[in-house]
Amino acid sequence: MVTPAIGKSFFSFPPSSSSSALRSLLNITRSTTTFRPSTACCATRPVSIPIIHRMPLVRLPHTPSVSSIPLLTAFFLLSLGYYQSIHPRIVSRTISYFVISRSISTNILSHVSLKKHGVIPDVVDDFTPTTMISIAYPNANKEVSLGNTLKPEDAQEKPTIQITPEGTDESQTYTIVLTDPDAPSRDNPEWSEFCHWIVTDVKLPSLETLSSAQTAEAASVNLSDASELVEYAGPTPPEKTGKHRYVFLLYRNEGSKKLEGPSRRRKWGNDDYRKGARQWSDKYGLSLVGANFFFAQNSKQ
Repeated sequence: MVTPAIGKSFFSFPPSSSSSALRSLLNITRSTTTFRPSTACCATRPVSIPIIHRMPLVRLPHTPSVSSIPLLTAFFLLSLGYYQSIHPRIVSRTISYFVISRSISTNILSHVSLKKHGVIPDVVDDFTPTTMISIAYPNANKEVSLGNTLKPEDAQEKPTIQITPEGTDESQTYTIVLTDPDAPSRDNPEWSEFCHWIVTDVKLPSLETLSSAQTAEAASVNLSDASELVEYAGPTPPEKTGKHRYVFLLYRNEGSKKLEGPSRRRKWGNDDYRKGARQWSDKYGLSLVGANFFFAQNSKQ
């Protein structure tokens, strides 16, 4: 095991470090758009000359395990230290290729969490999140964080929403829904899904607004300019029904078809259970780009 030591350079290795161990870690194979370290990810075909200084932008696996993220980070730091000791210019060149934004890493973890807790496939089909949606209940000083637990009373007021999109198109509009796939309970979802909220024509704040924002709330989308198709209703899980998943879904508006809310909240006006948001979004050609969720349960269990 090679242990990096902090020195004058970004990272340097003790002289006693095993060169064979370093070379084993730093064997790299490259395709047009991706590379993989041979010992950190999976079995790969090593090449004789390391080409880290000519690598293109990293493309992470479609569904990595959470444990692969620390491995990639460790590989990055070890690589920097090794190449810093050989050629300092390589490091500055490599960093520009290796920047992974908070939004991308959050979207990866989002996909993992959605599958782990059954939001995929109970609520939506498998998809790759490309836009981060952050939800907060400022009056209760609570945030929604991919499966954390909130008290029902903490989520009764309409939340604030922040959207971190893949691109910078300020003309793009979005639709946000909140749905409960566990009504009246996860074991007996005969009322599922239950529609708690639909708001559409949501626009991103302008770049000027974001640059001058002093608080997270100031950087949130202005819901007063959006169209609320179904009024917000906070979670009200019945007694002795366990934890409910309350799922926020973010859709990108694609067409010009005018959206209308379902005829009723229960089952989104459908006959089939757990088909509400999926069927409704398909009807209007919406593209799912992000999701977030929390758990809540009645205090009497």
